[in-house]
Amino acid sequence: ERADCAVDVPTAKRICMEAPEQGPCRGLYRRWAFAAAKGMCVPFNYGGCRGNRNNFISQDDCLSTCSVILGI
Repeated sequence: ERADCAVDVPTAKRICMEAPEQGPCRGLYRRWAFAAAKGMCVPFNYGGCRGNRNNFISQDDCLSTCSVILGI
């Protein structure tokens, strides 16, 4: 894992507890976000701009950041 991509635990928790945001743009990109209510990473449609940090390219990226929420 690259050190410059590492996220500390408090930051990871803040990111993963944000509700995913599609953003105002009209693109249609499949991304992954942590759904706190479900306790898992789920796909969502990202518009391509803005949004927030609970927005991952892959399910694996989502899980690697948000596993701290799950205690793994």
